[in-house]
Amino acid sequence: MTSPTTKNILVIGGGISGLQTAVSLLDFSCNDEAPEYKINLTLLAKYLPGDKSETYCSPWAGADWRSHASKPGASIGCTEGQDGNRIGEGEKEKDKDERLRKWEERTYRKWKSMIAENGDGKAAIGRKMGMAITPSIYYLGSTYHGAEIDENGVWFEDVVGGYRELDVGLQENKLKGSLGKGVRKGVRFETVCVDVDIYLGYLVHRIEQLGGKIIRGEIETEEGLEGVVRGCRNMLAGEKIDILINCAGLSAARFVEKEEAEKMFPVRGQVLLVKGETRVCKTFVGDLGDRGDELLYVIPRPGSGRSVVGGVKEAG
Repeated sequence: MTSPTTKNILVIGGGISGLQTAVSLLDFSCNDEAPEYKINLTLLAKYLPGDKSETYCSPWAGADWRSHASKPGASIGCTEGQDGNRIGEGEKEKDKDERLRKWEERTYRKWKSMIAENGDGKAAIGRKMGMAITPSIYYLGSTYHGAEIDENGVWFEDVVGGYRELDVGLQENKLKGSLGKGVRKGVRFETVCVDVDIYLGYLVHRIEQLGGKIIRGEIETEEGLEGVVRGCRNMLAGEKIDILINCAGLSAARFVEKEEAEKMFPVRGQVLLVKGETRVCKTFVGDLGDRGDELLYVIPRPGSGRSVVGGVKEAG
């Protein structure tokens, strides 16, 4: 019988992207369905769960499952094709959103299965993973320009539990503040909310449990990718690196090609962590002014007795 191939993988970055990537790879490698492919995984990071820094963004986040993908065939604006005909911008982005929808559906189903596997309800979930299934209300503002929700509905209504559309004309909703001036659509469904502090710690535990290694360290990025690889090898005492996965957040732009680096930019956020755990996750997209790109939300941190209130989302 042929021995499984082993690859040495290095993940750079200790935020949610790096930790989750490491866990997903280790889970796959340990799966009996993939015996021919094994990995030796190391995660290298300047910051790790428990650290508090303004440049270590993950611990501060509010986190819930919310789609960013448009419905199949959605179109925003238009552009000119090679044959001179005008084609919808949504058509140009069709493949991207198709893949994004698959990612989002897999994430939703995976998180729900993780919650089910770890026992019943808030006590077990809040303590072990910081996850819980939570009612969510999603409001569409009158000036919003995005495509993930519109008058035609959403793509994920058959994916999530408890989906229903809210009647913007119901007076009782207006009186309760559910829907009112500036809102043209609202939907309700079951989402998954996450206490990121707890979930980050859970991911560290899973990496160690699955045989991965975690090293705290900082790599010089001024010399580009070659310098990063050289620094990583020195950090690993010359150990061979077959695959390097870049989850370094904004620092990632320092060791990729210029064309890719230009696509990366910071998005400023600001949130408040307040006492009191909301029973319903609420999101409002699209403000009452001309820009129409504001984002307002209140997201529980399950089992903690706290909620995250936000937010600001300013590119550049």
